[in-house]
Amino acid sequence: MNLTTPILAGVLLAWFLWAMMTPVRPVARQHGIAISCNMNAVLVDLPSQHVYQFFKGLGYYDAPISGLEAFLGRDIHPLLHRSNFPNDLPDMDSVYATMRPALRIVTEALKSDVAMDWLLHVKYGHHRKVFVDGKLANRQKLVKAPTHPPRARDTIRADLLSLAKKLTFDWIEPEQMGKGVGAWFWPSLEGGFMPYTAYHIDISASYYCQLQLFKSGDDYTSQQLRYQLHVAIMVLHELGHAWYRYSWGVLRFPKEPFLDHEPIAELGFSFVEAILGVNGIDLETFQIEGGFALGVAYVVDIEAHAPVNIPLKLYAPSAWVQMWFQEHTWSQLPQLRAQHQLDIATIYNPTLFGLYKPRDNGYLTTNDTVFLRTDDEYGDCVKNHPRIPGQKLVAWFRLVWNCKAEELYNAGTFDISWYYEPHWCTQQLVSDYVPPAFLDAT
Repeated sequence: MNLTTPILAGVLLAWFLWAMMTPVRPVARQHGIAISCNMNAVLVDLPSQHVYQFFKGLGYYDAPISGLEAFLGRDIHPLLHRSNFPNDLPDMDSVYATMRPALRIVTEALKSDVAMDWLLHVKYGHHRKVFVDGKLANRQKLVKAPTHPPRARDTIRADLLSLAKKLTFDWIEPEQMGKGVGAWFWPSLEGGFMPYTAYHIDISASYYCQLQLFKSGDDYTSQQLRYQLHVAIMVLHELGHAWYRYSWGVLRFPKEPFLDHEPIAELGFSFVEAILGVNGIDLETFQIEGGFALGVAYVVDIEAHAPVNIPLKLYAPSAWVQMWFQEHTWSQLPQLRAQHQLDIATIYNPTLFGLYKPRDNGYLTTNDTVFLRTDDEYGDCVKNHPRIPGQKLVAWFRLVWNCKAEELYNAGTFDISWYYEPHWCTQQLVSDYVPPAFLDAT
């Protein structure tokens, strides 16, 4: 019996199914695209001089910079080499050079033990089905393997080098990215009849435009380093997605799992959280006399996303941001993390929070932010729920948020559905969620 025909047919069928399930973005790989930088679209106009002065006076805007030259003088990981940024733009060489602080952070992150532990977990973990109320959930759990193959860490390092040969970063017009999207990852099939998988990280061209304003030969300012850390975290986030697809492919597990110790299925957040202890960092931009201040940084804890998205912003002083641009931080990262020496809520007092006020229509704007210097400025809800020593910030604020929501609910001005319906990446945990007691009557 000739087995060639059925084997070939099976191979072609598998290739076809893989191709059909591979995400495809409607963006051509035209590396010579022209990008028009309209800075009015890049910088947000917030008429808030008093807020800027408020942050500046507390050290959230500027801090002395030290150790940066030595940090920037080290090498860049091959994943981030200039050849991995193929856009043929007029200032691409200059922008790439300007990105060096961000690329150095990503490099140190990839070399760190905490990142290695996460990469090992994802590559060698075991997928486990999850059942909710007796029904199969839409996500699986990735359980850490009890043991790893010999020289597993060397294998991870070699895999990162292999991924570097298949990964490209491209600048994409913001209109093609979608509102509020800074970057995304997607795999593709390339190579004609016998394709291989390529990996792409598309970055909004608004970042390219902002980086054009910085000069790589100039001294970096505190606000520039905040922006560089923001860019670095964005790249790390997408690399977390890329690593899962590189390790497991597209066809077998089309949906990302959640790691066995985390509340949401979002591996980009997970990777950043494993390294920095926060899953994201963003910037607020303030209009000041003569221009813009490229603003104060704030971070988010992964637990703030589930089971209900809690709109808590924890502001990061410039001294915390600049710790990530020092060799000492990375050489001692596991110890510093274990001793909570990088925990903003622990090492800075008073801690500055940004709390979004609940609104009856479920939408939030910049005018709905309440800035706090101390825990006791959020009304009776904070007084009724004092923070217990050692209690995680998010766990404490969830109590405060539920208290405030109940006040508005009783007044008839709070739409509960926007805050208490499960998010897409937490659907598999619905049965674990106990809603606030005041919702029992609804």
